[in-house]
Amino acid sequence: MQSLEIMDIAKAENEILLDTIAKNSRLAIHANDIIFFLNDFYEGIRPEAIHFLAFLTQLRKSLVLSLLSLLRRHENQAQLMMRLAIESISKAGYALTVTDDKEVVNYHDDGTMSEAKGFQKKAYDWIETTYPRHSEKLQYFKNLINYLYSHSNIFSAASDWSPTIGDGEIYSPFFDKEDQLLMDAGLWQLANIALFGIDLISKAGAGSGIIKLKPDFQKKFDDFVKRHEKLTEEYKSHPRFARHITQS
Repeated sequence: MQSLEIMDIAKAENEILLDTIAKNSRLAIHANDIIFFLNDFYEGIRPEAIHFLAFLTQLRKSLVLSLLSLLRRHENQAQLMMRLAIESISKAGYALTVTDDKEVVNYHDDGTMSEAKGFQKKAYDWIETTYPRHSEKLQYFKNLINYLYSHSNIFSAASDWSPTIGDGEIYSPFFDKEDQLLMDAGLWQLANIALFGIDLISKAGAGSGIIKLKPDFQKKFDDFVKRHEKLTEEYKSHPRFARHITQS
């Protein structure tokens, strides 16, 4: 097999991932446990929830890819996946309330499909009205991501760039520079978004009767919340992130 540069990067990413987990084991485990709880929080779901399942799958993938990106030191990619996760939370929750397939999707004569006009606005209006606290917190994180990461800017470019100079040349690494506190904050932020997502979807799902939660759901969820609150209290002592944690 031909040796490709991308294979060397993949090997290096795995080594960095394992090293990052070792250095951030408590927060990495915390975020991992919450994210994968999304795979195992219900024991029954009605067949008409197909659009909900599509957005739930997108949410799961986005959170996992964000976690992988954080652990492999790709901050911009991690934040973009968090943004997709936030949008998926709103649409997954709202999809549980929709009974008319045409409110979600348009099917075209050429075999393609597109999201129904107005579905996104309805989803955002629904979460703002029905779950205002969730809407406020998720919107805060989305605004932060939009400001710092959604488009190319000097902040996001600087986080990607940690050059070294040698032999008269400048080398720009593929991986972000190592920043322990920034890594911890990213893992905390990801866990926070996942918790809000699980809370909203479980409430909307149980309320609609479409999802049957597992008997031990509430206990497991409450345990995650207590663990997260303990970590949050610790991070309030860091001036770099105290104002963000206070608002979230």
